[in-house]
Amino acid sequence: MNRGETPTLTIEIDQDGLDLTKAKAIRVTFLQNSTEKTTKELDAISVRNASTLAVKLSQAETLALSEGTVFIQAKIKMDSDNVLVTDIVKQRIDTY
Repeated sequence: MNRGETPTLTIEIDQDGLDLTKAKAIRVTFLQNSTEKTTKELDAISVRNASTLAVKLSQAETLALSEGTVFIQAKIKMDSDNVLVTDIVKQRIDTY
């Protein structure tokens, strides 16, 4: 991912029994150096299928990232049992 671009990130979440199309709430947070840089809520996240999310970042959001590693965390609240599933996704994206 390059700073200043407007990428759409596809995030695969492969966890048994999890169906993202039935999620009541989804929050995707981008962190760098243990600092929250930006957060996207369900209305800004596209659920493509039962295990795939698409998150678009704005130019300002990518410019807020410095060179290094970005951690992505997803928190998902399911409608069925009202349980918050956290830290499903932690992947590295090098920015330059």
